Amino acid sequence: MAATEVLLETQNLKKHFGGLKAVDGVDFKVNEGGLISIIGPNGAGKTTFFNVISGTLRPTAGKVFFLGRGVTGYPAHRLAQMGLGRSFQITNIFPRLTVLENVRLACQSAGEDNFRFWQHYRKFSQYEEKAYSILERVRLKGRELQPTLSLPHGDKRKLEVAIALARDPRLLLLDEPTAGISTEELPELTGLIEDIKKEGSQTIILVEHRMDVVTAISDRITVFNRGQILAEGTPQEIMDNEEVQKAYLGGGGSE
Repeated sequence: MAATEVLLETQNLKKHFGGLKAVDGVDFKVNEGGLISIIGPNGAGKTTFFNVISGTLRPTAGKVFFLGRGVTGYPAHRLAQMGLGRSFQITNIFPRLTVLENVRLACQSAGEDNFRFWQHYRKFSQYEEKAYSILERVRLKGRELQPTLSLPHGDKRKLEVAIALARDPRLLLLDEPTAGISTEELPELTGLIEDIKKEGSQTIILVEHRMDVVTAISDRITVFNRGQILAEGTPQEIMDNEEVQKAYLGGGGSE
């Protein structure tokens, strides 16, 4: 498969809330491979854009294409079935289940037994094996039987990524994965994202506010401001861009 295949594309994408133009005519394209970060001042429209392309919100206007297919307005579960995985800014896990059970259920939901949750889990050993493999991949080996509620926040963020990986997505959307984690936990989570990138099985779109993380791991960066794309380029090109510097220093925009 060619590395230049277009995985995701939006054309004149808009999302308005009454008179508020949170996303205002965005043309965006992601080719297969690598990591693209979306950044911008608070209220620039990043999260709203993420919610539209992942099926959480329906667009007001414009088109969304995934794997060359028009998917405008598709709900999140249908996009997930097609190969789009997502983690959320606020942790979205079952706190009273173990780490392993969270991922096993996510794997089962992606398989042919997705409506057979009340049968004994030993009948679905293939999903448990896959869950163990994913947890090792996200650096949670040894914590499989720990109640999720007792995990440190940084490990909960890693678990979110594990759940998003359960469907083996072609495109992985990570929404503020470092939100709320400590400085001490940051290198571990950043290293995990770099590991996924290097493995090459998933193309990653990252919404992130920590510029040190963005510049260290991104292949390309897209900057949002006031619901529109202000600039796109390599990390160095973005850091050197005067318009980007003005947007961050001046702030502004609408979410």
